[in-house]
Amino acid sequence: MDEQQGISVTGVGRVTVEPDIATLSIGVSMAGSDLETIRSGAGAKLAGARDHLLAAGVDRTDVQTDRLNVHTSFDSQVRQTTHYLNTGLRATIRDLVAAPAIVNEIFQIVGDGLEMHGLTFGTEDPDAGADEARALAFADAQRKAQHLAELAGVSLGSVQSIVEGGPAHGGPPRMMRAMASSAEMDMPIEAGELETSASVSVRWAIAD
Repeated sequence: MDEQQGISVTGVGRVTVEPDIATLSIGVSMAGSDLETIRSGAGAKLAGARDHLLAAGVDRTDVQTDRLNVHTSFDSQVRQTTHYLNTGLRATIRDLVAAPAIVNEIFQIVGDGLEMHGLTFGTEDPDAGADEARALAFADAQRKAQHLAELAGVSLGSVQSIVEGGPAHGGPPRMMRAMASSAEMDMPIEAGELETSASVSVRWAIAD
């Protein structure tokens, strides 16, 4: 039999997993005519945010400075120099129960000049759910192939090839639970659920 003959299908499997880490990215921006003043001011604000994270139980190894930018402009009409400084940090929060309070208090600690670049949820194990999604993908491919074989009046033979599309986290987070339920928390935060998907393309021979 020509090895190109057979039934080829693609199966997809999806599973949901609960996130167990949150990644917070914040920044501080200041502008002024005196560079040392804004450096000191921005540094104090970011240090306050860092100290708050550490005091809340975030490990020091999970806190990292991720940018420090300075640029200067000169207005020739008023002959004034303005310095702009932007700095920030990224932190991994492993206690999701504490995450809402940690994030909301940063607004108060930093105040003006705060930039919230993102709060994302994920899993410490990048392959969480991948094996289950892969098994579901193969089962989906087998079901489709069996159906096609029945429609064509033939029987499936042995598997000739398998090509994996690879697992990936995808899809919008699904709401799972409210993580900020106190009336005093003015910024509700939801962890939701993450979707892990996998796809496999499988070719079966047609049995003689």
